[in-house]
Amino acid sequence: RRRCRAGRPADDRPALALRARIVMRAEAGQTNMQVARELRMAKQAVGKWRSRFVAKRVEGLLDEPRACICTSPGD
Repeated sequence: RRRCRAGRPADDRPALALRARIVMRAEAGQTNMQVARELRMAKQAVGKWRSRFVAKRVEGLLDEPRACICTSPGD
């Protein structure tokens, strides 16, 4: 018999805090490149979270639901 469990980290607060820092720096007028350099991350990731915030506001900073990870008993 197979079971499904959520494919989401138990604690996503650090990721949410990082995304909030991205948005706050953008609001302060920094470019994606400046934010990426300061936070030591890819500029594409900065762009992704800025775009999601513009489209969905705070809800856009949350992880989207992931598909279940199916496991067999004993896994």
